[in-house]
Amino acid sequence: MDINKILKIRQFKAIELEAENGEVLIIGELKETKKTCPQCDTIAIKPNQYYKKKLRTVPFNGMPTYLVFTQIS
Repeated sequence: MDINKILKIRQFKAIELEAENGEVLIIGELKETKKTCPQCDTIAIKPNQYYKKKLRTVPFNGMPTYLVFTQIS
């Protein structure tokens, strides 16, 4: 079964599922969105920064569960 059909998160695509150290990690990527400057609202030509994010979500089987992805800003 496809985990993306279960998650139903429009902007997140799950690639891999891991269980380590008593945690469930759903590793994926964000779908492409337009990046605009918050000051002038022009579309960015290239990203400025990359952030590795680990976002806690609903527990699975009693274990803490996280979405893991790289956010571009």
